[in-house]
Amino acid sequence: MAQLLIATLAKTPRQVNTKHGSRTVADIRLEDGTEQTLWRPANDPTLTALREGATIQLTRDSKGKLSLIENALQVITPAPGHESPASAREAYLSALERVSNRYQACITKAKQVWATDYSEDELKALPDLLHSTAASLFIEANKMIR
Repeated sequence: MAQLLIATLAKTPRQVNTKHGSRTVADIRLEDGTEQTLWRPANDPTLTALREGATIQLTRDSKGKLSLIENALQVITPAPGHESPASAREAYLSALERVSNRYQACITKAKQVWATDYSEDELKALPDLLHSTAASLFIEANKMIR
């Protein structure tokens, strides 16, 4: 069974000559931080169009061979003033921190909502009330963001 993987190009793809002829080669970094090499036919237009930092989707077969999923290519273009993440792990951790901060803001708002009905001590005794309210706010906030 094939395994679906997401990787980032560590370097811009290049052409190399092998004993089997010319090939297009890309050094990639998988989500777990390991580095692999992706081999494609010579002057492969799909791979040569990509640059360092591009995110690609791959499959790995039972023998460990990597294959590019060509219709799932996505190039990451950093926003002005922001640097491209050094790895997919850093991008994941950054996204996780943003989501965590958003949820914390929802907890704060839930405390404000119930502050008129309950004292601070009563709210501490009702953590389920705060967390269910915060979860509802979080879900609605995420709907608005998308």
